[in-house]
Order: sequence, then structure tokens, then C-alpha cells
Amino acid sequence: MAQLRVQAPQIDSSFVGIGGARMAEQGVKSPFDIAQLSILGLVEGLKALPRVTARVKDTVALAVAEKPDAVVLIDSWGFTLRAAQAIRKALPGVPLIKYVGPQVWAARPGRAKTLAGTVDFLIALHPMDPPFFEAHGLKTV
Repeated sequence: MAQLRVQAPQIDSSFVGIGGARMAEQGVKSPFDIAQLSILGLVEGLKALPRVTARVKDTVALAVAEKPDAVVLIDSWGFTLRAAQAIRKALPGVPLIKYVGPQVWAARPGRAKTLAGTVDFLIALHPMDPPFFEAHGLKTV
């Protein structure tokens, strides 16, 4: 967010979202603590499912209320995939951008097709990501 303001000062940018301390430093007031989504392990994941489902609904409601120009989803496969699918239904014209794709070249390559069918654009971290995801029709940089 800080770099977007530096790189494109002509853009009137404001940010709304779900985040932690670093996003709060940029003025984002998260409607819930992002730590609620920090889940490791199968048992913990199953126990957290009702809470995560509720947070997805909260996130979609926030997006609908704010009417964003674009939605940027960061990491966290399970949460962001569900949020992206629901936001796509609620706001079909809003571009969905994923920052940090799943490491499909290491495991679960089917996720590339799922992601390509869900979001419009991927900002990748790894040099091997663009060719892999673009082969599934997902614009990647």
C-alpha cells in the first residue's frame, strides 16, 4: 500500500480490508483480528471452520458495502479462495487480484486451474509461477 502511494501518487488510493499491524499502519481498520485466521493442522482447521466461514461472510459484506475498484487477496489459500468465490458472485465486475499464489509446482497442481477460474490476475513471488499459471489461463506477473 505504501509503495502504491509512492509509485502512483496520482491515484487517489484508499484501502479497506482484513489485515494486521502493518496494514493498520497504513490506515486500514480491519473489522476483525487477522490472527483468527492463523490456523495450522487438520484438527485445528476443522475446529476453526465455523469461525472461518463467518469471517468469509464478514469479508464479503465489507466488500459489498465498500464497492471497491479491485480486490487484492493475499496468501492464505483456504480463506482467500472462499472469499474470492463469494465476492465474485456478489460483485461480478470487480477485478480479483491474488498476491502470492499457491506453490502448485511443488504440490497440488490442480489448484492452478481452480485459481485461474476464480481470480483475474496473479502477482507471483517465484520466477517459475508465471509460466505455470499462464498455462492455465491466469494472467500472471
